[in-house]
Amino acid sequence: MINTDKTIAFYYEWLPLLGHSTNAVLMLSVALYEQSKLKPPETMYDGWWPCSHARWFTLTGLTRWQQEAARKRLNQHDFWRERVWGYPAKNEFRLDIAPLEQALAKNTRTMEQQDEHAS
Repeated sequence: MINTDKTIAFYYEWLPLLGHSTNAVLMLSVALYEQSKLKPPETMYDGWWPCSHARWFTLTGLTRWQQEAARKRLNQHDFWRERVWGYPAKNEFRLDIAPLEQALAKNTRTMEQQDEHAS
């Protein structure tokens, strides 16, 4: 039996926003899912959640180098936040939803305009 509880949606519409990087879209999709699962006390940390390279690999299948390249592309946007925090230090992530929604809306309008010009 296939377990669909852990299925992550891949939003192909986000490809132009992220320079057609499927790995960046995959990481963003997983991050959105992971952040949506946060419950107290995690929300006490302002929405930050830890995710190691090993955990990203488990979630996405991306190697460390693929993750680094995708994160470099994601860090070009103000909706993607990263920090190294705590003792021992951990990589933590957070999505700022309002800037993400704005970027996606702008991306959608751009795609619609391109479709109009192509027709």
